[in-house]
Amino acid sequence: MNASDITNGETALMHAAVRGDGETVHALLEARPNLNLESKTSGLIALRIAVRIGHNEIVELLKRAGARESQ
Repeated sequence: MNASDITNGETALMHAAVRGDGETVHALLEARPNLNLESKTSGLIALRIAVRIGHNEIVELLKRAGARESQ
């Protein structure tokens, strides 16, 4: 669940946040991933990625799941 890809160190949750894929984010959250893992290239967590791109639905899902905002 918390595995990251070898190219940029991003998790499946980060990839779903980038795409704005609420269905996948919701499914991943059910598995209780570490919400605060940072991308090795950007240093961002899934929540910050979603905020920067403007995926408000994803932001709300991640906040409700307990993702921290400070970063």
